[in-house]
Amino acid sequence: MKYFILVENASIATNLLQILRKEKIKATLAPTPREASHACGVSVYIYNKEDIEKIEPLAKENNIKIDEIYKSELDFDTKRNKFL
Repeated sequence: MKYFILVENASIATNLLQILRKEKIKATLAPTPREASHACGVSVYIYNKEDIEKIEPLAKENNIKIDEIYKSELDFDTKRNKFL
């Protein structure tokens, strides 16, 4: 299972990624999966399922609205289309 944090825009995704990296949570910006049907084409890919429960409180503390934590079974190459 792959986990993507869907947010409103790329700026928010970038801010969230910076916060996660400060907290040593392994994540990267990635294209939002097409099947997610989400307006923003950039999402935050989370490498470890265990980190999901840490992310929502961190986002809330930093006034970042998470639209959805999207789960996908599609194969995803973390090196392809890597933005940051």
